Amino acid sequence: MVNNKTVLAIVPARKDSKRLKLKNLRIFRGNPLFYWPLILSKKSKHIDEVVFTTDSESMYSKAKKNFQILDYTRPKNLAKNDSLASDVILDVLKKISLKFEYFIYLQPTSPLRTVRDIDNSLKMIETKKGNTLVSVTENSKKPNGMIYVSRTEFFLKKKSFKNKKIILFKTPYRRSIDIDYIKDLDHAKIIF
Repeated sequence: MVNNKTVLAIVPARKDSKRLKLKNLRIFRGNPLFYWPLILSKKSKHIDEVVFTTDSESMYSKAKKNFQILDYTRPKNLAKNDSLASDVILDVLKKISLKFEYFIYLQPTSPLRTVRDIDNSLKMIETKKGNTLVSVTENSKKPNGMIYVSRTEFFLKKKSFKNKKIILFKTPYRRSIDIDYIKDLDHAKIIF
């Protein structure tokens, strides 16, 4: 919880990807990439529950075995190359039985994200009374994929993180890596 408001973490991980094959299964610091947002969610002071959304039975069973996650099955039509993150999020929010004031969307492709990033972003959106928050690399206004937070009610209505008063959560350039190619993963390993 953040200021007595409940928080859900949504962790997406498709079985395959367009640019880097089996990306979410690539090993970083001894664990597959899809483990890291689950590990950090468990360590967070503010995250109450976690949904792991995937089209991979193998990844789901591993996540279920090693982490406390809510029951959820991603529909096949939301596991395609052109599936939108917003549609995946909406499906999760509509199907799970529990209701949360906030959700945070944590992609496995930002392995240099920290639990402090997560907790500080959640505190910031509550303190500033914003509807949405996205992480950006310092000196930039372009989202870097590390963190997306929204008031659940706002997202269900607008179906997007975009709004006039979006909060920008700045992250250091050195850690703002979004893995799309093998060179990105190699770079992250060097930095760590």
